[in-house]
Amino acid sequence: FSQAFVPVLAAPRAAEGDAAAKRLVDHVGTVLVGALVLLCVLGVLGPYLSLEYHVDTAGAGEDAWHMTRHAVVDLRTNASMSLEELLGAEVAESVLARGRRAFQETVDSIRTDSRPAARRAARALGSFHFDPRSFSLVVANGTLMIAFSAPGAGVGGEGFALPVRPIPVSEPGWWKEVARSIPTTTLSREERWA
Repeated sequence: FSQAFVPVLAAPRAAEGDAAAKRLVDHVGTVLVGALVLLCVLGVLGPYLSLEYHVDTAGAGEDAWHMTRHAVVDLRTNASMSLEELLGAEVAESVLARGRRAFQETVDSIRTDSRPAARRAARALGSFHFDPRSFSLVVANGTLMIAFSAPGAGVGGEGFALPVRPIPVSEPGWWKEVARSIPTTTLSREERWA
């Protein structure tokens, strides 16, 4: 930034003074957009990286945008993976249907909860929508699961993600190799491999 912008700022200041430099800063400040991208590794299963990415942008005035999503990336190809690519068409279709039901159960649970925190969350529920592309791979006690995360948009949900109960899946072909490196039982602070 300093190597690119400071000489551009210095030229009008040297030629026309501080007022010219301020006009340039004011003009550029209305055009520039600040962006922050955070990537969090959620887990690695064999060649598949599950991650959460969060983006915040801010521009002039009220221009701001926030988003949080989950994704699975194949580390061999750097490609984002779909459920169908990971699980096959038939299993993916079943998992999507179960994921949509689990999302609706989550929403219904929040709406019927009378605690103050749940009441506040219920007001933001309209901002969250099930997205079949926002998921990660998780393992519990040796079982492969898909964990959907519903991205929020708009006031109340913007930049947040609503987690959905993980869904156990039948083992895809690639799982057999990966399963050997995964504990089959997790108890408190102890993990066991079969």
